[in-house]
Amino acid sequence: MRILSTLLGAALAFGATGCGPEPMDTVAFDDGSQAVPGGRRSTAALPYPDAPYGFSIGSTIPNLDFMGFPDAAAVDYDPSKLSPISLADYYDPLDAQGNNGGTRVLHINVTAGWCGYCRAEHTGGSFNGVKYARPISEEADERAPFGYRYLEIFAQDSQANPAQLKDLVAWASRYELYHPIAIDSAEKINALRRSFGFFPANIIIDTRTMRILSVVDGGSPGAIWRAVDTALED
Repeated sequence: MRILSTLLGAALAFGATGCGPEPMDTVAFDDGSQAVPGGRRSTAALPYPDAPYGFSIGSTIPNLDFMGFPDAAAVDYDPSKLSPISLADYYDPLDAQGNNGGTRVLHINVTAGWCGYCRAEHTGGSFNGVKYARPISEEADERAPFGYRYLEIFAQDSQANPAQLKDLVAWASRYELYHPIAIDSAEKINALRRSFGFFPANIIIDTRTMRILSVVDGGSPGAIWRAVDTALED
């Protein structure tokens, strides 16, 4: 197929190899630790795919619920404006071709405050000899018309502790983030990230089925976008 041939050419130029405090007491904060997988309605108004669920490649990822910012910049990084973010929000079996704003691929990027690669991918900078061609937000914006959706899960602070609300706010405001970003204080999705052993962990999901297609080391930017673009072409 042809829709992403130009994007693939850009991605192939880049290579490989990668990497608490209390919540703010002024804001009522729910880290989603009591959320039940499958409990939130999908955007397609259909039930989320049935169990069994898992975190290995080929498994259906459970419907995890988080709190976060659908667009942090739009609310000026105000911690009182957090909203629920659910993986079911991205489940889209009916509009799988990306038509009419539909979704085909969900890219979850699990990040941490201590992670140099995580910082570099937001600035389009370099870390440990790995060069990011441009900020990840620009890569995401370019693919959005083809049914691509990006969700960042901020998992750990600068000391590798589970991230707290103030860490999320500081991170989002530092990089002026406007794509959806959520906090994983309860380390729900971090179980998957931990099984692969690196930050950032880029989880590519087919939103027609919510199956995990691949998990790519964030220190390999070329490999990330090849995986995304291949999934969009499927």
